[in-house]
Amino acid sequence: WHPSLPVVVTSAADGVVRMWDARQGTVVSDYKGHTDMVLDVKGFWGAGVGGVDLVLTASDDHTARVFALPTQNLLQG
Repeated sequence: WHPSLPVVVTSAADGVVRMWDARQGTVVSDYKGHTDMVLDVKGFWGAGVGGVDLVLTASDDHTARVFALPTQNLLQG
């Protein structure tokens, strides 16, 4: 859960991380960059340059990724 926005970030077996609108139950954004199941997702709210929200992901493809929300930019892969 995001601490101040009505969104939830989830991981999935298809390798895609998704941001959901918690009120509507709809996908707001897809974050792609993994080739196997995403095992873990951790939000770092306001931790990026200029207060950008970051999400760190870890996958069964033996990689970690850092995404900037909600831009879908892969910052580190």
